[in-house]
Amino acid sequence: MHTLFLMMALAGSHEPLGMPAEEVEKIALSYGTCAGVWDAMSELETARGNPHSAEQFHNVGNGAETTALWLLSVQHNESTTGTKRAMSHYRPLVAPRRESGRTYLLSIVERQDAEALQKEVGYCTELLSFQDETINSIRKQSLEPAESNTQ
Repeated sequence: MHTLFLMMALAGSHEPLGMPAEEVEKIALSYGTCAGVWDAMSELETARGNPHSAEQFHNVGNGAETTALWLLSVQHNESTTGTKRAMSHYRPLVAPRRESGRTYLLSIVERQDAEALQKEVGYCTELLSFQDETINSIRKQSLEPAESNTQ
């Protein structure tokens, strides 16, 4: 649901990223939390002896963190005439969310709360579509030649 909202908002608004900064931050921090959810899933797969599945979940977690950082960076850079900030500038904001998402999911598993587990993983799964689009967009941008300053 959030993915659909985000994509629709990005399509046609005069605000940076198509929505108020507060909403962008909320969604970005959700991606930060999901990064931790995927980290927990990676740990669980490692414990089950599934190293390739563990690596895949870890990579999805890195993608979620990258999406969070990208959203925060673009929101700031499009809404300011001041100093532009790199994605890494926002890591101190996202990293605690990643850790809390990891810890929360592991606590759900400890309590054997299948309903809460399904809810958390399901929510993060809903966000994967936009995450994939964001990562692909970042990859494409990295392949584009830098703008020439010579005229």
